[in-house]
Amino acid sequence: EFVTIASTGNAEDFGDMAQSTKPGGGGGNQTRGILCGGAYPSSNMISFFNMQSKGNASDFGANSPFTGTYSAAMGSPTRTLMFSGRKATPGPGYTTVDDIWFITPQTTGIVNDFGTYQNAAGSDGSFNAAGASSPTRGIIAGSYAGTHPSGTNTNQMEFLTIATTGNSADFGDLTNTRRYLNGVSSNTRGVFCSGSNPAQKNTIDFITIASAGDATDFGDATIANEHRAGISNSIRGVNAGSGSPAIGNTIDFITIATTGNAAEFGDTTTNMGYSAGCSDSHGGLTE
Repeated sequence: EFVTIASTGNAEDFGDMAQSTKPGGGGGNQTRGILCGGAYPSSNMISFFNMQSKGNASDFGANSPFTGTYSAAMGSPTRTLMFSGRKATPGPGYTTVDDIWFITPQTTGIVNDFGTYQNAAGSDGSFNAAGASSPTRGIIAGSYAGTHPSGTNTNQMEFLTIATTGNSADFGDLTNTRRYLNGVSSNTRGVFCSGSNPAQKNTIDFITIASAGDATDFGDATIANEHRAGISNSIRGVNAGSGSPAIGNTIDFITIATTGNAAEFGDTTTNMGYSAGCSDSHGGLTE
């Protein structure tokens, strides 16, 4: 589904994903949208579509080592970074993974190793995190770390330089520990919304991407929920759908440069949650 970020109103149909799945990551640039990974069924599929015209997504074509279940993604105009989430085995005893991969959105078929995601819980990885980015720096925030069900929800934030490769490094902490959150960003500010620990939250936090430090309270979302899709341009962040405690169709928005509570934007065409979002004008892109 798609919306025009600068306006308000209900979403409209865009097309179909290349595979039915939930939840994965979304990224891209001005011309191409990228969707990666997912669960139920577990998938390492990466797919792409043309941002400017409605239509179905196509397989990116990579025989990928990327493990994408419950993954996060972010990007710049030239790179999309994908954070692996959970090993494919569902149920008690599944473990998290810490791989970071990148692709060039305008190509197909090649997935490159970037590094590993460090995390404060000291486990072998994390999942259910959120991503945000400026043109140069990516931030990943929150997660569930460790082996289920003995793992830990975290408030950690890590950063990396998108144009290079290497492991992430500590950035600071969210205002509270949570997973299943989502991120939006401008060129200068990252905003992390909602999530759960274990109850669903309406928390919105923000950071200044260029400088490390702890997050600050931004305001409240219109609903306490998790597994929402986040999209943004340099002015406005939009959060769509809801995953739990009930699948819903709520879309709300914030003005990224200010602070305050989210406001109603419109509705998705159907109840949808556990979804991913991407835009042609997010914080890592020039409008």
